[in-house]
Amino acid sequence: MKNTGPNPLRRHSALQPLSRANHQGLMFCLLLEKGLRNEVHPGRMHDFIIHFYDSYWRAHRERLHSLLEDLLPGSDPWALEFRKKYQSLSNTWVKAKSTKSSTSVRNLKDSLRAFIRWQERKLFMELQDHHPKKIEVLVLPESGDDICALWTDPFWE
Repeated sequence: MKNTGPNPLRRHSALQPLSRANHQGLMFCLLLEKGLRNEVHPGRMHDFIIHFYDSYWRAHRERLHSLLEDLLPGSDPWALEFRKKYQSLSNTWVKAKSTKSSTSVRNLKDSLRAFIRWQERKLFMELQDHHPKKIEVLVLPESGDDICALWTDPFWE
């Protein structure tokens, strides 16, 4: 049987560490989604949100922001769109870290998932298709441990 679905995205090797880090973000979203579906108390998920952000996501988002500032001029439409989406997601993180509610967990999950998908499907494709010389010289650290698997309260089960 022929696969009629979309082909997997091919990621330039220089951007692969960022894609692997984004995969961690998507796993985080999936676990939050399972917790919401199972009606887990928001406080348990709130602790996980703070842990994930402080232990992993803050460094990733700072690295991504710095990278894009170096790659794209400030007036570039992609840079402008990134800054807009980045600021919106940052605001959502602040709310999720300060509020223990299912609504804030759901908003964070949805916002982060949308941001990552935009990066992977739009922004990274733009970078590798139209700025290959700039990304070829990137040296990015690997994403590190699977931070979700290390969490001691598997509320998603």
